Amino acid sequence: MAERHGKVFVEFKDDIAIIRLIGGENRLDPVFISEFNNALNQVEGNVRINALITTGEGKFYSNGINLRWLNAQPEKVKQEFVTSVNKLCVRLLTFPMPTLAAINGHAFAAGMMIALCHDYRVMRQDRGWMCMNEVFNGMTFQVFMLNLLKTKIASKDHLNAIVFGHRYTADDAKAIEVVHAISDMSTLESTACSLAKKILSRGDMDRAVVKRLKENLYTDLISNNVVTNSLAKL
Repeated sequence: MAERHGKVFVEFKDDIAIIRLIGGENRLDPVFISEFNNALNQVEGNVRINALITTGEGKFYSNGINLRWLNAQPEKVKQEFVTSVNKLCVRLLTFPMPTLAAINGHAFAAGMMIALCHDYRVMRQDRGWMCMNEVFNGMTFQVFMLNLLKTKIASKDHLNAIVFGHRYTADDAKAIEVVHAISDMSTLESTACSLAKKILSRGDMDRAVVKRLKENLYTDLISNNVVTNSLAKL
């Protein structure tokens, strides 16, 4: 068992890495972003690993940005932090192996965006919502984040998801193809592992090729990684 410390840690199971988010609500702040990136470094540094799963504990996958911290910062720090969130999103979007989010509970705002940056999503059926709730906090989206949502969510659901802050249960999210599978909490991780193994069973995948294919797939999105404050008041 890997040593648990901080807000994020990694463990390896055969050829699958599992990044565990263990910071309670798992709100994004500089410490969380740094630890997440360090975890990704560990995954990339392990040549035996062929797939990545991320998951939280209890009732939260991630409840979004730590707004109490962010709102207390000067504008320059806010801008730098949004840049770091964008870079983490791009890193996940183009990660050089299959990635799966095992959504164990609520995934709100930036927490939902982190989940969307994975290739596949498995969601706990009995508890938790996915929701972009910026409208209820008087916030708008920066260009990159808006384009990410438009890329990952079908156009027919843009108004509900992006503008009007609909709370998607697991069944709702699967119906609009935001998640690929649903399961009980007791089988969430094993369901994600099974899906990862199914993907890997198709054949060997060179990491550099996977990364380049993802970069090509998302070229319009990542070329518009505009660094502005996504949390500007309306």
